[in-house]
Amino acid sequence: MPQHYTKNTVEATIWCNTCRRETPWRILGGKRAYCIPCHDQPTAAPAKKPGPAPQPGLFDAPDSDQVFFN
Repeated sequence: MPQHYTKNTVEATIWCNTCRRETPWRILGGKRAYCIPCHDQPTAAPAKKPGPAPQPGLFDAPDSDQVFFN
């Protein structure tokens, strides 16, 4: 059951499932908002996906002996 705090409460010590310990939590609008240590940690940038392999001769003009007309 969620616990509500007074409007003047800024921070409370609550169990964090991510940290696996009691940590200070930010209280916003009388409700628990987020774990301060978890929130302050920088997140790793997502890895870039490699693009398609370059195809060097894809858009080169064909040689005159490779052009076929019907």
